[in-house]
Amino acid sequence: MENVILPMLGETMNEGTISKWRKKEGDKIEKGEILLEITTDKATLEVESIVSGIVRKILAKEGEVIPVLQTIALVGDANEPIPEAISNIKGQKSNTKNQESNIKEEKTFQKETIKSSTDIPERIFVTPAAKRVAKELNINLADVKGTGSGGRITEEDVKKWTGKNVSKGKEIEQTQAGELLLTPMRKIIAKRMKESKTNAPHFYLKISVDMSNAVALRTSLLEEYKKKVNVKISYNDIIIYATAKVLEENPIINASFAEDKIILHKDINIGMAVSLDDGLIVPVIKNANKKALIEIVTQANTLVAKARSNKLLPNEYTGGTFTISNLGMYDIEDFSAIINPPESAILAIGKITNEVVAGNGGIFVKPMMNLTLSVDHRVIDGVTAAKFLQKLKQVLEDIIE
Repeated sequence: MENVILPMLGETMNEGTISKWRKKEGDKIEKGEILLEITTDKATLEVESIVSGIVRKILAKEGEVIPVLQTIALVGDANEPIPEAISNIKGQKSNTKNQESNIKEEKTFQKETIKSSTDIPERIFVTPAAKRVAKELNINLADVKGTGSGGRITEEDVKKWTGKNVSKGKEIEQTQAGELLLTPMRKIIAKRMKESKTNAPHFYLKISVDMSNAVALRTSLLEEYKKKVNVKISYNDIIIYATAKVLEENPIINASFAEDKIILHKDINIGMAVSLDDGLIVPVIKNANKKALIEIVTQANTLVAKARSNKLLPNEYTGGTFTISNLGMYDIEDFSAIINPPESAILAIGKITNEVVAGNGGIFVKPMMNLTLSVDHRVIDGVTAAKFLQKLKQVLEDIIE
């Protein structure tokens, strides 16, 4: 009988929510086949089985928050007996090289001392997510029965409790017809966007760009790139390429605010906002300023495809220093985006439209595009942001490969 553990899919991953089991008890599973989906603090990911056999026992429910390296299922032969001490097995962790480095963090999750609103001195076993929700709703965790391993209180336990009890003397309303329950990803988006607008004083600058040369460049490279790497170059790829070069000359735009200091990031890692069915995710092109345009095109296509099939790895959507959000394909001419923390700026791209433009002794019809830069005023001042946008306009208008 093989123990299936919740894998650690990134250095900072401490826990994951079981989003969906793709196999049920009694199903056959092959090594490399998708067993379940988990949601971390940034994305929903598919988890492949590392063994072949029959799913004999599922030890973690959908919606349950589980620490990394904990056993979540048993896979074995069809006639292999299931161990009697199931609860003990669920608490076991894999004997891997990662185990020792995570023991300290695991103990923190499993044995964190929580003092409720009535200051109960005893230890309460609770996940960080459950603790956060309880704090937001002013719930005494001593009143909540835990259904997680070892009696640990999960986020789902707290939510179920709120449907049956009261907080602050007021009844907590059940979900009514016409309302939507938030998915894990939507909860994360809501939390991060609220933090961004609350903590970062946004201001916005807009500039119009003549995309004539960019249009010509894309047209000239369409067939070439299709033959070389079998991908289609987009305007977004060209904008990422140009933005990375301009960020080299304007390092403060590639910075983050950190209480008593500003962090100037050495690497230029550009995130691309990608829309999903239940939200969005921002895969990141690392060291974009050091990549040729064809490398940008290839990597961007790969990351977008992986994002839309829930196959991104944590290192592919973390570490961003600047984000680009493009809604031009939806006929949006311009918009103001919310900064993706802990970054200090985000560039919003509108659609390319043919406009009548006067200049150079005549009147011309040119493909024009609006760029809107959202900026954290704690880090970047107006003139600095304006110079960055002005330079980006110049690079895009003069661009050649």
